[in-house]
Amino acid sequence: MTETRVSTITLGDGRRLAYHELGDADGYPVVWCHGGLSSRLDAENARASALTARVRLIAPDRPGIDRSDRQKHRTIADWGADVGALADELGLDRFGVVGWSAGGPHALACAAALPARVAAVATIGGMAPVRDKADRKELGLRLDRLLIPLCRRAPWLAWIAFRASKRQKPEKAKQELLDELGDADRRVLEPLPATRVSDPYKAALAPGPGGLVDDYRAVGAPEWGFDLAAITVPVRVWQGEADQAVPMSIGERLADAIPTAELERVRDAGHFLVLEHGQAVFERLLAAT
Repeated sequence: MTETRVSTITLGDGRRLAYHELGDADGYPVVWCHGGLSSRLDAENARASALTARVRLIAPDRPGIDRSDRQKHRTIADWGADVGALADELGLDRFGVVGWSAGGPHALACAAALPARVAAVATIGGMAPVRDKADRKELGLRLDRLLIPLCRRAPWLAWIAFRASKRQKPEKAKQELLDELGDADRRVLEPLPATRVSDPYKAALAPGPGGLVDDYRAVGAPEWGFDLAAITVPVRVWQGEADQAVPMSIGERLADAIPTAELERVRDAGHFLVLEHGQAVFERLLAAT
């Protein structure tokens, strides 16, 4: 087992990329792609299951998030190169990738960019491309439906909104999230300390809102910079049947777009299904490597 440690590497363009590791230091390496409005700290939700499944979980911050330097005008596809550089630094020849929520597209970008090195991918409540207004309406969170067009058309307004939310108390942030989610997510989130829920967001905002604006602009783009239909790596799309943030219809659409994907429906699970089913996610991922 490894203690949590925070490290940075310098990428080819001079940017710093921050990451930390958790789980089993001697386990199979898996890169964790964090959610939207979040940071690498949300990997804490997978800590126990990574340890049990003997996974060495490597959780980087995306550009502009917490300690990772911003990369303006980035696309989802650009993330594959960053993860490739991190894998080089850590000496990883083969590894798995897991992406939660808005991290799902980034996990798939790794599969597209690094097919010889990414052994398998799992998305957990992963987003599908937002090609038009109908796709945006599919999203269950009002904040997502608002921020995707705002970050693309009026990013300065999104900056103001993010700056205002930075002053929000952890208890209020947790309660607002619980109010938007269904019973399945409330069941697993209510016992957690408010800071456990709010800290990943606070960390994402630490250097300013730019990284979050870029993240929403990239995820909400009609094209991600790579072809889902060209992915050759095994992909398992984990989708909670009670997920009200990224509903089942989105998981179905995502799985249909990837030839190598299998849809894993999880009964009575919500968006935070990793808290209850993380071990199964990792074990199925390792079985595909």
